[in-house]
Order: sequence, then C-alpha cells, then structure tokens
Amino acid sequence: MDVLTNTFDIASTATRLKRLSLELPERAHLAARPISYTKLMDVSVEHIESMYHSDEQDELMVASRILESAKSFSRWETEHSRMMHRVADQPRSRQQSTELLSATFELIHRKSLFTHLRDHQVQGRRREQLVRHYLPGHDYTRGMIAEHGVFLRSSASLACSSHLGTDLLNDAVFQQPLQDYEQLYATYFDAYCEVVLTPPDADASQVTLSVAYSLKCDLGMLRRSIGGLANRLSMQHASEIPGFAFSA
Repeated sequence: MDVLTNTFDIASTATRLKRLSLELPERAHLAARPISYTKLMDVSVEHIESMYHSDEQDELMVASRILESAKSFSRWETEHSRMMHRVADQPRSRQQSTELLSATFELIHRKSLFTHLRDHQVQGRRREQLVRHYLPGHDYTRGMIAEHGVFLRSSASLACSSHLGTDLLNDAVFQQPLQDYEQLYATYFDAYCEVVLTPPDADASQVTLSVAYSLKCDLGMLRRSIGGLANRLSMQHASEIPGFAFSA
C-alpha cells in the first residue's frame, strides 16, 4: 500500500476558503432562525430514505443497512439524536452551524478505520494488527463487526449533517471545504496506518513518520481555517442582531 505521496492540493483549498471569507457580507443574510430538534431529526430521516433510492452505490448501501431492520435503524436514530440535541440546544442558527460542524468532524474521524480497511483491501495480519491497535482489548472478530456498525452509522449521520448544513442552515462551509477536510483526513489516516504497520527499525520508518507528521500539520491548519471561517460567520450574524454583542 503506497501512501507516501500526498496529492492533496491544500493551496487550492486555502484559495477557496479565502474566497468564502471575502463573500461573508453577502452570505450573512442567508442565516435562518434556529432549527428545532424535531425538524433536524425529520429532515435527517427523510435524507436517509432518499439515499435508499440513490444512484450512488455507497449511499444506497449505507441507507439499505440502516433501514434493513428496526434494530439497526433504532441504533442509528439513538446516536444521531444525541448529536441533533447538541445542535438544537444552541440558541442561534450560526451557533447551531458551528456545533454541527464540530459533530461532523467527529463523524469523519469515527468512520475512518473501516473506510481504510475497505478501500485499501487490508487483509490478514496487517488487518488484525490495525484492528488491535485501534481497538485494544477487543476480540478481533467482534471488534470488526462493531467497527463496521460504527462505519455505517457514522456514514449515515455524516450524509445527514452535510445535507442539514448545506440545505437547512445554508452554510457554504459544509460544501467543498468539508469535502476537502474529509479527503485530507483520509490521506493522513492512511499514512498513520502505514506508520503503525512499519517496524520502528525498518529503513522506511522515518519516511512514513515524516509524511504522517506533515499531513497532520496540514490537517490541523485546514481544520483551524474552516473553524475560523465558521466562527466569523457566527460573529457576522450576531453583530447584526439588535441587543446582542460579544464581550471583549
């Protein structure tokens, strides 16, 4: 598995973020009133149902597994509900968007292990080594089954979060910037897995470690940039609300 070449163009991402930042005054009026918990859940369930009829195979697979039984749907609904309560508890729409963004980062991280194993077709000893690294103390077979469930539920909630952020909260951050973050995180995760699988005394050890560290730095920079843009949107909106001001 070759993960030592980083083809992610972070410069293009930075340009897109800068352009969005310059467009803040034009986008500020798009902020809506806070969205209720009921609305967040209803739209999420509707989106899962729409994914079931999608032409995209990944979306169809995830939705099919979530909707295949009352038990699997209830498990996803319970986890997603906790996240939606966090969002709904925020008093203003821009704060809701910021909370949803934070939850979306978590979902991207949570689904990464199974995504890596699947996309790179990791098998045998290498697969077992990674599973034991990320799930210490777990039985390998049960760990794999549990991780597949985490992947499905996180993927479903991630699709819903992106939809909510873009179409309900009208936040451009949930479009290309978040897709860029997911792509870069996958690249970083691949590199870190290679670090885990490379013996410390191997000739390639320092190379893999250096690549992973560089990607981690890029990832931190990108997350701070996206978070900073979301915060500026929140402040832009709050400053236009009579009687609402940030303390110094």
